Amino acid sequence: MTADIQDPIFQTAHMVGGGVPLSDRLRQDLFTIISKLKPSLKDREGLQQAISDGSFFEDLSPPLQGVCQLRLECALAFYTRVGWRDDFLELGPGVVLSQQQIEAVREKHPLENVHDLCYLPPKHLEKMLGKEEVPLLFERVAALVS
Repeated sequence: MTADIQDPIFQTAHMVGGGVPLSDRLRQDLFTIISKLKPSLKDREGLQQAISDGSFFEDLSPPLQGVCQLRLECALAFYTRVGWRDDFLELGPGVVLSQQQIEAVREKHPLENVHDLCYLPPKHLEKMLGKEEVPLLFERVAALVS
């Protein structure tokens, strides 16, 4: 995340129409994944402010920035494809996936709401759900936006 891009998290959220609620959730999710990879970051002074204003990610090492960038790119691709609804942050995955599919995804990734699907690249979804099921999933999610 370079200095020319002031806040790539907010920019990603804004581009898909999610604004502040999505930006806040992306920040929270990125911090969670980064602190699992590097637990010592949780002890950083001024951490809450750095997360809120986006500067936290500018100070990460390039590999950790890459993790953030990949997550943001996945979210951007997902929401560009299906659209955005504010309640995706609360809406359970059962509205677009069967219980068996939810269990298959949860074996490898956390899944508590529709938003959590945005971090999974289509290739990973294909491995978990089956190649023919992924386009149907995108259709079901997009139908919620229409």
